Amino acid sequence: PGPTPASDLWALGVTLYEMAEGRLPFRGHEVWEVQENIRGTPEPPYRYSGPLAPVIQGLLAPDKDDRLDAATAESMLQEVLRDPDLPAVAPAEQPTQAAAPDFTPDPQPPGPVAVAVPDEPAGEQGGRRRGWKAGLAVVLAAVLAGGGWYLSRGDEPPGSSGNGSGGTAPAVTAAEKRWKKWRSANEVLRVGVKADQPRLSEKLEDGTFEGFDVSMALAIAEALGYERGDVQFVAVNSDNRSSMLTHLQVDLVVASYSITDQREGEVDFVGPYIYAGRTFLVRKESERYKLDSSADIKKEDVAVCTALGSTYVEHLKEEKYRIYEPQPSGYEGCVKKLLNKATDVYAVASDDILLAGHAYKRPDDVKLLEIGAGTEEYGIAMRPGDRPLKGKVCEALGQIITSGEWKTMYDEHLSVLSLPPRGAPDPPKCAT
Repeated sequence: PGPTPASDLWALGVTLYEMAEGRLPFRGHEVWEVQENIRGTPEPPYRYSGPLAPVIQGLLAPDKDDRLDAATAESMLQEVLRDPDLPAVAPAEQPTQAAAPDFTPDPQPPGPVAVAVPDEPAGEQGGRRRGWKAGLAVVLAAVLAGGGWYLSRGDEPPGSSGNGSGGTAPAVTAAEKRWKKWRSANEVLRVGVKADQPRLSEKLEDGTFEGFDVSMALAIAEALGYERGDVQFVAVNSDNRSSMLTHLQVDLVVASYSITDQREGEVDFVGPYIYAGRTFLVRKESERYKLDSSADIKKEDVAVCTALGSTYVEHLKEEKYRIYEPQPSGYEGCVKKLLNKATDVYAVASDDILLAGHAYKRPDDVKLLEIGAGTEEYGIAMRPGDRPLKGKVCEALGQIITSGEWKTMYDEHLSVLSLPPRGAPDPPKCAT
């Protein structure tokens, strides 16, 4: 049989893969060898494709029913073209008219079907990445010229009923296809939460977790289509939560994770889902010092404890406080040192919501000082570039905030704390 729309889309995937990776996706000197490699390793490696990888994966699906249709491929390619890291197409490079790409195979290939290419030295990887990016805008613009290149072959456009009546079926967007693939590969949603933050996120004696962050995580999971039993909570701390994401031990982190410029590239955030202020927790009764304000802490030069990896490490250094060393991995460790009169820790520095939970739990032993300058925005964190998950989490958080569910969770867990009143943040702006 001659070329079909499905085979044309496969050929487009092969073309894009070779352009991005510098080699053909499937190796072999004879057609049967290539076919065996496709059956044995249907997923070729992606080293340089970047945002183009999901498009190529969809075009190279072995089952034509799973393969991207032309409209979805076009939509995803247009989205890649909008990547801010890609160079703009100069006016002179723009195609002057729509032209259907010719994917018809040669009757007899002049040489081997595919040739093995040795791995490039590490120093060349960046160059190859820049190389395909430099040409990508021009190539894709040519492929997509005029929108609807698939029509030039006389094929029915995706969504057509095929009966001539003009009826159409709802189109499946590229984002929906990416999410469907992500969801099918992740039957369990693993969420990193903290185990030592009363009212915010705390692990109970029976091994379960409760608190505002935990309820937020469950609400997000439900919006993503997970049952409660399909959510696995994993204890994280301020020091290891980013590495837990990097090493695929969790999919999301909802653990008083402050959105800061310094963490850009380390994780991706959706949020904020709540605001917190800065303050100190001190001993309620001290034989040596009277600590009623942050100025007293600095004047007496007492040791201040904060968790390793928190934003307060640099903040305390800049403000010339004396930091307790070594820093514990979590705030529960700081509170234990505060309560131990054998240590010289007389204050704990962190967010008001976090410390207010400890003050609520131990009202006879510790007290919360006034809220200081600065605001912390808590975000839901995930691995950088995990676009299918990020889009769905963003939509879910917006629904939680606007539906009133956010206020219900706040009232249940945090309204009992001695904190200034605060309302829900604005819904996040989700990329389309």
